[in-house]
Amino acid sequence: MKLYQFLTETKAPPLITYFYTKKTQKTDPLNPRNPQIDLEEWHDIKSSISALLGPYLDKDYPRLLSIQLGSETVHSKEDIMICAEDSFEATAQWVLKEVFDISGKFSSSKPFFNFGNTDKVFHLSEESTSTPNNPTQPKARFAIEYKTSWELPLPANLRNIYNENKSDPNNKYTKAIQQLYGRLCFNNLEFGVLSNYNSTFIFRRLPNQRLQVSPAFWYSDTFLENPVAALTYVCHYTATKQWRRCSPLAGGAISPSMEEHLLDFDPNMEFLNNELPILDWRNILLRLETKTCDQPIACLMTGSMMEKSSGTLLLKNVRFKIYDLTNPEADRRSRVELEAYKQCRTLQGAYIPRLYAVGTVWGLLRVFITENFGTPLEGETFFSDEQEQMSVILRKIHDCGMMSRVQPEYFAVSRQGQFQMRLIELGFVVKSPRTSSAIEMDDPARLRSMLSSRMSRQGW
Repeated sequence: MKLYQFLTETKAPPLITYFYTKKTQKTDPLNPRNPQIDLEEWHDIKSSISALLGPYLDKDYPRLLSIQLGSETVHSKEDIMICAEDSFEATAQWVLKEVFDISGKFSSSKPFFNFGNTDKVFHLSEESTSTPNNPTQPKARFAIEYKTSWELPLPANLRNIYNENKSDPNNKYTKAIQQLYGRLCFNNLEFGVLSNYNSTFIFRRLPNQRLQVSPAFWYSDTFLENPVAALTYVCHYTATKQWRRCSPLAGGAISPSMEEHLLDFDPNMEFLNNELPILDWRNILLRLETKTCDQPIACLMTGSMMEKSSGTLLLKNVRFKIYDLTNPEADRRSRVELEAYKQCRTLQGAYIPRLYAVGTVWGLLRVFITENFGTPLEGETFFSDEQEQMSVILRKIHDCGMMSRVQPEYFAVSRQGQFQMRLIELGFVVKSPRTSSAIEMDDPARLRSMLSSRMSRQGW
């Protein structure tokens, strides 16, 4: 069928809200920074959509068939995301592939984002630089955040509502837009989408900390006015043109590449190492360069610290552990870890990593800066010196009135010079009840039994 027929006849169904179930896995933290960005109108997005799709409207695409979906009853945000996937995302992917021969997907942001999670990201199925012998991880091209229509109605005058309330950090529109903007900045992305299914808005970051927003695309609209056409345009643009926008902190003496990310702390630090020289944290940038691994609720990266004004390197080869505070479990675990570092302060630099500082970024992230120590234990072989050192570390932890869950990957070793080991995962270190069962965790035989119950180890 012709593209104009497909876009005209493909209609998203209305949603029926049977009852409201607040079933969300995210918290809604305040943004202590409150950048108060002016939201500008994106005047030409609809003409840009027309310019992209117009030349193809009269062409025939045999595999494009109009879709008529029935009404859906929704109870939660998860229901809305499923309906949006069927009505908007899958259809945009279909048009993108049939008309432009571009293969892309909408997926969870977790494998693609370094910091913070949105509900979905768009990425190519395969990067052009990927080869069979050297596959390249697809990159997130833009982000989508979904809300429920009963928690966050998105009216046509969204831009005016935001601009009138941007100085109020408690306003729900201020929170939603600034959190989306923050995640785009953290991950060097230019485009983001905010939708509650009924209405969808496209946001675009511009130089000098500017932010544009499109007119509303309503679910009931058809042809070039509907969300499918808007998503197709953003997918095509980010697949063929620009999709990255450097952190707004870049400039002056700082010239990061697109593979690096710059963050700076909110004013009130949560922990400072008193043994370090006094630093003006308001004038410090965190330069995050290489992701080392993704944990279920945190991201680990290496990088350096430098002065904003001069670019002078202050600390290099440090480790950043980043928690997304909109995830309640990540918030809880990061607070446990911070308390463990405080309680075990005397062990820092010997049995646990030296902690330099902890602070929040836009109220959305909690970042731990530690020394970058050693290599996490992995594989199927442990040696006796490693097992004995684990026991010593756990004994020291318990002497501080704390106890830790034992997993081999929670420890890291360095064999440069004298053999050293440290407990690098403190998110499971909690106050010890000092019972006999807790004390016996220190015993080497007990530790050996716990480890061998999980896997066979040679040399024990």
